[in-house]
Amino acid sequence: SPFAPPAELRQLPPDRRTPVGRVIERPESALAAAYRDVLDLVERGPGAGQGGRIILVTGAYPGVGATTLAASRTASAAASGRRTMIIDADLRRRGATRLFDIYHEPGIHEAAFGVAPLERTIVQHDVYPFEIAPASESRLYGRELSAAALWPNLLREMRAKFDLVVIDAPPVFEGVETRMLTRMVDATL
Repeated sequence: SPFAPPAELRQLPPDRRTPVGRVIERPESALAAAYRDVLDLVERGPGAGQGGRIILVTGAYPGVGATTLAASRTASAAASGRRTMIIDADLRRRGATRLFDIYHEPGIHEAAFGVAPLERTIVQHDVYPFEIAPASESRLYGRELSAAALWPNLLREMRAKFDLVVIDAPPVFEGVETRMLTRMVDATL
């Protein structure tokens, strides 16, 4: 595995043998330090000190590790005591939803279109110390998130409730959602 030697992974509890689990279990590791360094840079960027920070994580194409990066950054920030949440905005792949095995209805898509209040879409993770707004099996599937007029309001509400909000976004070359969301966040990775 690129994130830990096999011998080290075997020392971790079975449910923590992932990049996210390693960040939580081994906060002194080089992997955890790298995530903290990037997080520190993001937190010192434009808008710092104006409430919670919102960062968007994306990649050029599927499978480049954006979900792993978003999840690890979320876990690292939560482990350091920050009120943290992750939003799965990739409605096609539902990467963070699948990674954390949280299938919840309604999801963030319903909140973005005003079908459900934000509070009903957020779930406290039962293993990691953060909350997640998963992507659901929405009846609204096919409606681009860029058409969701409530995104700015949702992000304002999240900024007030959390120290850090990480958005796991679709690949930038797949649609307009990611390009739309980059205009509403503090930083894009």
